[in-house]
Amino acid sequence: LDVKPVRVPYTPDMNINELLDIVDNGHVPEEVMEKALELHGLGQRLYTPEARHYVMQQLYAPLTTDEKKYLIYKWSFWARRNQISPKGEWIFWLLLAGRGFGKTRTGAEWINERVQSGEAKRIALVAPTAADVRKVMVEGESGILAISPPWNRPLFEPSKLQLTWPNGAVAGLFSAEEPERLRGPQCDTFWADETAAWKKLVETWDMLQFGFRLGDRPQGCITTTPK
Repeated sequence: LDVKPVRVPYTPDMNINELLDIVDNGHVPEEVMEKALELHGLGQRLYTPEARHYVMQQLYAPLTTDEKKYLIYKWSFWARRNQISPKGEWIFWLLLAGRGFGKTRTGAEWINERVQSGEAKRIALVAPTAADVRKVMVEGESGILAISPPWNRPLFEPSKLQLTWPNGAVAGLFSAEEPERLRGPQCDTFWADETAAWKKLVETWDMLQFGFRLGDRPQGCITTTPK
C-alpha cells in the first residue's frame, strides 16, 4: 500500500502532567505568575484552578489556531505517562490493567498515531468476539471512530469488516472465535484487545503472529484486564 504520513501542525512535545508540574512549582515566567496570583491566586505557591488555567493559557498563547486545534487531539499531550507507548525499538506492548485504566482509549489512540506517522499500513484489530471488535474497538465511546481527529477519521465498512483511513491505511476486523480468518491476511500493526477473554487464545495468537511480518518496524499492542 502507498501510505504516506499525515501532515499535522507542530506543537511542543509536552505532556499536560509535566506542564502542570511546571505551573504548580512556579517555574513559569515571573510576570505570568504575578498576574495569575493577582487575578486568581491564593498565595505564592498555591493556585486556584482558575489561576492554573490562566497560566496554561499564557504558556500556549503563541500557538496558532491550527496548532491549538491539533493539540486537542494530540494523545501524547493529554495521556497519563503510562498510557503513552514506550520509546525505542520494541515489538509488543502489553497493557495489563484493571477496568477504568483507559486501555481501550490508549489502544485506539495508538492506532491513530501509527496511521498518522505512516508506519501502519495494514492493521489487524482482534477482540474476543465479532461484536466486541465492532462495538468496543471501532464504534465504542473510546474506540477508533470516537477518538479520530477530523483529518484522520477512517471510513468504516461493516459489510467488509474493514476500516480505511484517508492516507490509504487499512484495518481488518477479526474475532478470537474464528482464528482461521487470520490465516491469510498479513499486517505490520495489530491491536489485540481483552486477550484474557479469548476462548481460542493459542490458536488465534498463533494465526495472528504468522501474518505479523510486514514493514521494517512491525508493532503490536495488547490491552487486557487480567482474570
